[in-house]
Amino acid sequence: MARYRNTTEPSFNGLPIMTDEQRDLSCREDILTAIFKRMNASVSQHRTLFTRFDLRFPFHYDPSLNNDAVTKFFNTFSVFLKRNNLEPQYVWVCEQSGEGHQHYHCLLLTHGRREYSYIRILQVAQRIWNQVLGLPADENNGLVNYCNRDRYGVDQKNGLILYPNPSNNETFKEAFYWASYMAKSNTKINIPGMRAFGYSSLL
Repeated sequence: MARYRNTTEPSFNGLPIMTDEQRDLSCREDILTAIFKRMNASVSQHRTLFTRFDLRFPFHYDPSLNNDAVTKFFNTFSVFLKRNNLEPQYVWVCEQSGEGHQHYHCLLLTHGRREYSYIRILQVAQRIWNQVLGLPADENNGLVNYCNRDRYGVDQKNGLILYPNPSNNETFKEAFYWASYMAKSNTKINIPGMRAFGYSSLL
């Protein structure tokens, strides 16, 4: 039996989320809570750069059925971001799809005054992910999706800037709605002993 609650309500903590009761599309409340707490904590301290990205494995790669790779990635990535005083917060979720092995949807929150380019940040992420997988660091292989196009190939904004007073901030609502995609229930990994998501510690 699941130890978490799903919701098909159209909002969470007063913010819109990607659900549809008629189509039985729900979100996990524990993941929504993790996202909300880190977004709220970040904007309460400083202007925040909101960045979405995905991590994938090469087609013929055989990852272990655990989250060791993504844990190593965020440990290394966080060290880099902290050394540059970017005060990172993050959430990742693990999903399984038709490609046969897991992939990860990620949310990163960093100091928006000290670095405003999500592209530069994700270029570093790409090098670190390659290193974790034992690939050439500068190889541009598409394994880090910059999430700047939707599933139909249409351009979409990434690197949103979030300001204080989030409940009254339309950009915060837009960002949380987008991030709620990570909490969708139907594609989460379901392997005993393997976590479906992880996140940074709140300061």
